[in-house]
Amino acid sequence: LNKRFGPNMMLFDMGVDIRANTTAVEIRRAIDEADKLFDIVMISERIDESLILLKELLCWDYSDVVFFTKNARRDDMKPHMSEAATEKLRELNSGDVLLYDHFLSKHERIVNKYGIAKMANEISLLNGARQKMFDDCGVRVVNKSEAAGTLFKEYSDQVNGYAVDTNASPNCLLLSLPELAVLTRLKADAAKLLGKDKDKKPKK
Repeated sequence: LNKRFGPNMMLFDMGVDIRANTTAVEIRRAIDEADKLFDIVMISERIDESLILLKELLCWDYSDVVFFTKNARRDDMKPHMSEAATEKLRELNSGDVLLYDHFLSKHERIVNKYGIAKMANEISLLNGARQKMFDDCGVRVVNKSEAAGTLFKEYSDQVNGYAVDTNASPNCLLLSLPELAVLTRLKADAAKLLGKDKDKKPKK
């Protein structure tokens, strides 16, 4: 295995010691442990449903789970993968397939229990909140060349980004900025807060 990339990267990211001789029993044990550890595991292609379940679990509002899609390849940049290639990838990543299938099945059971019609209505409300935020922020969809030289330049020309006026609200900026720009801003804000707390003297 490469030190950074190789088969079963989802299990690797969970801290599972992935080896060439890792057995299915060991993988099942790791999946069971993850199931006990996490109250919710979100499924990327069922992200709206996952966010609604997260909102319910944490007693949040729609505004707390509004997001703009990032790092998603444009349709014209998505390669076609043959059925043979797909099956080969599933074979090479059989541990991740077990992990994914387990939590997808669990997700579907929870959604069914939550109520299919209720979930559809919740997703409609979430989409409405997302569109309202998009409109209120005055968001513009931009490609890499259009965003060149600005905070909104994405890492790749295969994805579109978003741009807002630089004097937009903090929420609008954080929703629109690329990942690295968001992290830089959050780290700077955290450093300022920590610096202020450091300067505070205890009351006598």
